[in-house]
Amino acid sequence: MLKKITLLSVLSTLTYIGTSTANANTLSELNKCSVVKDSLERLVCYDELVKKVNLGSLPQPRAQQKSSSSVPASINTVNTKKSVVDDFGKEHIRNRVEPDVVDNVNFVIAKVEKNKSGKWLITFVNGQQWKQIDSTTLRLKAGQEVELKKGVLGAFFLKRLDAKKRLRVKRLK
Repeated sequence: MLKKITLLSVLSTLTYIGTSTANANTLSELNKCSVVKDSLERLVCYDELVKKVNLGSLPQPRAQQKSSSSVPASINTVNTKKSVVDDFGKEHIRNRVEPDVVDNVNFVIAKVEKNKSGKWLITFVNGQQWKQIDSTTLRLKAGQEVELKKGVLGAFFLKRLDAKKRLRVKRLK
């Protein structure tokens, strides 16, 4: 037990000495950055120093380089990030000027029958078949003109032109 305590105290002392040496190097690097006259170069110097400290490595003396090459690269990165963020979820936004989109259609009923559960099975003159999927009651007969309308989230509704009620329907054929 005594050996473990001694070993831990030696390791903590060595860690403290290494940290204080790193702090001294960091302070000297800060002083070097504060001497730089050009404000943009001084900012770049401080930024590089912060990156090195955050990564845990000791700061190395910085080589002289043009700061103009590093600034446009960061601007391009920001622009691409903004465009990606701006386009997120945009594929679901409907374009307001879509002439080809049809929201409702009028059909003439060719055949109407009820299934075992009492819901309508409707066949139109053009051959399409639709079935009722809700429990709303509505009187339908062959030869009537009805309107099929698109709803939200892929729903379709069938409505008689002379009535206010509507049925929720699903296309079979």
